[in-house]
Amino acid sequence: WLGGPGRAFRRQGQRFVGVALLALAAVLAAALIGYDSRDPSLNHASTAPIANPLGVLGASTADLLYQFFGIAAWLLPAAFGAWGLRLVARRSLPWPWLPVLALPLALLALAGFLGSLPKPTAWPIHTGLGGLVGFMLWDKIELLIGSVLYVVLALGLACALCLVAMGA
Repeated sequence: WLGGPGRAFRRQGQRFVGVALLALAAVLAAALIGYDSRDPSLNHASTAPIANPLGVLGASTADLLYQFFGIAAWLLPAAFGAWGLRLVARRSLPWPWLPVLALPLALLALAGFLGSLPKPTAWPIHTGLGGLVGFMLWDKIELLIGSVLYVVLALGLACALCLVAMGA
């Protein structure tokens, strides 16, 4: 029912939201790339200068994301970037709400899978590659269903939900 100027306004609005999502993805990626476990943040008190390129906000954001979700935190800038590119390119989804609902579930599943992997010695987060969420999921669910079934289910769920969350 929106024709003419209304349709053009809606398309420009979608493009604007797409650019905003791309900017958010870039900011989150910069914060995660600039992560330094020695930076002062909500989790670590220090008088050292902040190494994160986004300052105290970037250091705190990266620290919280890595502490809670580990490497799975990278799903956020990846998904926001994919959504932004899709909107800028005017490629709509049949059910645009589906990736939005799948993203938190994909984040949990990916963190859960990463929590089952051994922690490398160079990884600064005590709870492992899946952060606190991955550690807790592994610790509780693996006891109930066994380690092999847990890894297979977590990886399968993570792959499927990540694809949906990315809008694929």
